[in-house]
Amino acid sequence: PDSTVIFVSNHRSNFDPLLITYMASRRSTVALSAGEWARLWPLHHFVRAAGGFVVDRDASDPLYRRVLAAYVRLAVASGLHQAFFPEGELSRDGKTGSPKLGFLNFYCRACSENRDIVFIPAGINYDRIPEDRRLANAEGGFANPTASFLITTSLRYLFSVMSLPFRRRSRRYGNACVASGTPVSLQDWLCQHDIGIEELEKPGRYAWLPAFADDLMRSCEREVPALPVAVTALALCEDSVNESWSVPELKDSVDAIVQRLKANGANLLLPEGTDAAVDFALELLAANKLVRNVGDGNCSIIASELPVLRHYANSIVHL
Repeated sequence: PDSTVIFVSNHRSNFDPLLITYMASRRSTVALSAGEWARLWPLHHFVRAAGGFVVDRDASDPLYRRVLAAYVRLAVASGLHQAFFPEGELSRDGKTGSPKLGFLNFYCRACSENRDIVFIPAGINYDRIPEDRRLANAEGGFANPTASFLITTSLRYLFSVMSLPFRRRSRRYGNACVASGTPVSLQDWLCQHDIGIEELEKPGRYAWLPAFADDLMRSCEREVPALPVAVTALALCEDSVNESWSVPELKDSVDAIVQRLKANGANLLLPEGTDAAVDFALELLAANKLVRNVGDGNCSIIASELPVLRHYANSIVHL
């Protein structure tokens, strides 16, 4: 049958849609589902330009949900490739969260004998995300940002980025990486679990939908890249009681983690080797004021920033 491609990914940053769109742009156009934040200026211009549409995640109006389900069904039937984040929100602790079933339910109901849906799991990670402190310190939740807050912080961020070449700090944010895994055909998954295509429209689908959602999220987890900052942060956090590290000692600890990740088949992005990756990560972490250099080849964690450091470490703790 004909197929519609749906990209699914973990949700690390508000920049995730840009990475997914860029990854797919050489082959196809991808429509993204975005939350209410995408209605604010100037974000809505970028979302629309990228083929996205805004979803009210908290809407309880039955009519709204029926219209949204109809839109998804028409998009799938027309072969429009799409992307969404099953977690439904940014990860606050850095770990991959549990999937929400609402939007996935719409996609599954749009599948038919003549139109398969192929999900492509993707894993996203960064050496630094602009929202790190806001997310790491949001255990009790945080209020939706106002338009003035978004405009002010966006302008401050753009000015900071544009001025980096003049300050010779153009590598301050490090790597942003997305890796895709083995495609998952919904029809094949149903066949493997002895579930008929006709079950997609029946209330009984909620008996197997959570298992399918968990399979997709586990596939996304396996693809999350292990970047220099994440690997180094993991080494620091595994022995966070150590007030001071010698750099050679830290490199040995990171090397042990790298060997473990290789044995588990993780996606490693350390092109210049472990030692260079640790040096690069420490430079970024020091610039982000998460660690400090204490001289004589030693470094230490800034205690007040340990939650932020754990946020980066948690991105690969499952690998």
